[in-house]
Amino acid sequence: MNPMNRRSFLALSASLAATSCSRRHSELQTLRVSAASSYPTLAAFYLARELGYFEAAGFRLDIQQNSYATQAIPLLSGGKLDVAFNSLSPAFFNAVARGARIRIVAGREIVTPGPNDCTLYGYRPAFPRGLTNLKELTGKRIAVRGKAVVAEYWLDAMLDHAGLTEKDVRVVYLDHAESIAAIRQGKVDAMVSAFFLDRSFAALEPSLVLGVRISDILPNSQFSHVLFGQKLLDGPTETGGRFLAAYLHGVWSFARGRSPKFLDDLAKSSGWDLQRTREACRSTVPLGGSIDMPSLEHFADWAVRKGYCQPGAKISDCVDTRFLEEAHRLLPHRRRSNA
Repeated sequence: MNPMNRRSFLALSASLAATSCSRRHSELQTLRVSAASSYPTLAAFYLARELGYFEAAGFRLDIQQNSYATQAIPLLSGGKLDVAFNSLSPAFFNAVARGARIRIVAGREIVTPGPNDCTLYGYRPAFPRGLTNLKELTGKRIAVRGKAVVAEYWLDAMLDHAGLTEKDVRVVYLDHAESIAAIRQGKVDAMVSAFFLDRSFAALEPSLVLGVRISDILPNSQFSHVLFGQKLLDGPTETGGRFLAAYLHGVWSFARGRSPKFLDDLAKSSGWDLQRTREACRSTVPLGGSIDMPSLEHFADWAVRKGYCQPGAKISDCVDTRFLEEAHRLLPHRRRSNA
């Protein structure tokens, strides 16, 4: 462990000493965590893991890969996962409404300007005069990653910004690779994308015109959270607090410029530019893990309007702040600040 790593490790260990977080390896508690390895926005989590923060807090992590937010919800509800790092989805609200023991316990990503900003792009032949007037989307085919996911929520926000609805356009549900192929062949006229690191997408950019960015429409909107399942929700508050304290210490370290090996491995396996990958996503995660309730309400209202959720859900029933408060008690002040 180099001196920088050791200082960070000891800082967290000291702050959690009163709760006996530093345990012998045989006493580590195993937690099953859903954290897809294909997203650079999870760099802070993987940094905390690489630096030993979770082990110092008394946990052994069994990381399970789920590419979509909707995949983790039934596993979390059924007790097959203990923690999920998830973007918002109607499936979450529906699960809580059915009585599932899953809750949002900390905020994660927020919409910010920058290279990872979700953006609407138009195919230049379809918009030869540019896409400054979004009403020109009327009747056009727009590719979005999926149905009942946060990307569709963002597309609807973009359309609403232009005074349009999904009925005024033709929405095509395609994953990122399929969207690139479709727009390259002129099979769709526009696409919503945040995959700025993908070289195949970068090569396509001269053929595209810029529409709007979601940060222009929903600035600082929070769209991703840390979720706990029954094991942590019904266990001692101190246990979940230690997990969040370790994670937030990783967030702080990442925001201060530390990069996990995870990012380098991801860039290499994905064919992404290494330096751009290392610089990505450092401003999207609130240091203190605060939960933005208006963002939750706005997304839930959209899900109800789309018919994905039943009306009447209480947003307060979807959130449990006990563990974040405990994490703040355990962490040094500078590591719990949202500044």
